[in-house]
Amino acid sequence: MTVQRVFIEDQVDAPAADAHRFLHRVAVATGADVTEGSEHPVARRLIREFNGGLAFGLIRPCPHVPPAPAITWWLPRAPDALHCVHCAVGQLITIHGTREDSRCDGCSQLVDAITPTAAAAGALIVSAGLCRPCFEDTTT
Repeated sequence: MTVQRVFIEDQVDAPAADAHRFLHRVAVATGADVTEGSEHPVARRLIREFNGGLAFGLIRPCPHVPPAPAITWWLPRAPDALHCVHCAVGQLITIHGTREDSRCDGCSQLVDAITPTAAAAGALIVSAGLCRPCFEDTTT
């Protein structure tokens, strides 16, 4: 393995490790469900949606996403954008307490209770709000 390849792999691995540590801290602090990788069926589907959008050029980074590997966020509520942490939080704050805040990112239904959920796939964090049936779904 060349020194350059090791350097590139380290540059990619570092933000991925940061994303997983970040989600672990969130889980410990809030009791939220945090999925490592794409273990949860809905997380797998959402990551597939992200990958499809990216492959077809439908997803654009916000202006704050650096050209170097970094933690990024994708929100099903804003499916055409890859966000830096500040823009992702801004998106979540914008819908907090609104009718859209009660819309499940798994099935699009308006429901009484949403469970915040996040999954990390490398340096990508997918953050979604799921209704109880979608959260408990093991077949998606």
